[in-house]
Amino acid sequence: MRIQSGHTIGSVAMGRPEPDGRLVVSLRPGDETATHVGITTLDARLAAVEPVRQPCPRADAKANR
Repeated sequence: MRIQSGHTIGSVAMGRPEPDGRLVVSLRPGDETATHVGITTLDARLAAVEPVRQPCPRADAKANR
């Protein structure tokens, strides 16, 4: 059994029994917590985007007025 921070029945978005006997329960998006793997994956994706991100020329022109 793996538990991911669901503290009350109100945290549950959906639950279903699997053919192998497992009960899979999905939490509502606001009640899910970040996992180490999730944060690491997001960090890697952001690091890949940062070097190619360019400022918008129009935004720079407006800021310099």
